[in-house]
Amino acid sequence: MNILQILNEELKNKNWSLEEKERYLYLRSCQLFTFDTRYYFLNPNMNSLKINNSISLLDTINNEEIDLKNVTDNRVNCRKWSKAYKKMLEELLDVHAECVENLFEDHAFVSFGHKADATTNSDLTRVKMHLDTLGYELSTSKEKFLYDNKSDFKIKAMDKNIGYIENSYWKIDKIIDCLQEKSKSSDLDSTSSFFFLMNHLQDTYHNLSSCVKYPEDASFSISYLFRHFFFTEFYDHLLSVTLFDDSKDFWNFVVLYKINYLETAFYYALIQEESIYNFREISYQDIIHYTNSLKGYNKELLLKK
Repeated sequence: MNILQILNEELKNKNWSLEEKERYLYLRSCQLFTFDTRYYFLNPNMNSLKINNSISLLDTINNEEIDLKNVTDNRVNCRKWSKAYKKMLEELLDVHAECVENLFEDHAFVSFGHKADATTNSDLTRVKMHLDTLGYELSTSKEKFLYDNKSDFKIKAMDKNIGYIENSYWKIDKIIDCLQEKSKSSDLDSTSSFFFLMNHLQDTYHNLSSCVKYPEDASFSISYLFRHFFFTEFYDHLLSVTLFDDSKDFWNFVVLYKINYLETAFYYALIQEESIYNFREISYQDIIHYTNSLKGYNKELLLKK
């Protein structure tokens, strides 16, 4: 896929300001790329999982540049995304940009007067969900970064003009408020209320699933929904574990969820089925199968009764 050609066509004849075009490329980069979940498991000091070629694979993820004229793999980490976005700005808008690393040299973002960081706060997924972004900051100066206190207002205005949103970002609050009212008015007991909310969480995720086709995007969106559908105390009862099969370059991921609630353990999974990740309830026998056949940290915690 020639991303530069695609984006150039999309920008053609658009009567937008330079700042709006920079913002548009940021949003499109988040839609086109996904965070490389393999990165979490490739720490050379924690290779107890015995991943084949882990050192060379980590070096490739960190240092390989994406050929934007021939993209065959859309997985990125902070460095790879930064290099790609920098090239978009320079090739398509003739904007000088720099990839900047933090003091610990373990994270990179892009500086071009403004700041762009698609990975720290999961903008790579937030944009696919049509949420507001958290890693794009405007500056009042092109020479050095001076945070613009009107960033949120200006960014929202740009997002309307370039068609990312109509009037507002996707809001889940109204859905949750409506469900909470229905739950109360139906006088549901604790068990029924749990399944009532879980069923609606699954429905909400199903509506998102065509936009979150990759493991990191799917996992983030489920976590986001859990945070909004259930109270904070619920997290004391929730365990999530990511397992994987690394026998091929495109690892197969399964995210397993164990919920100890009302003296019962419920199990759910994010599983790739055809071209999307489905979220559904599974059995304890499924848990045993996945933990025996896949690699991952803390999987023994799933088996505890």
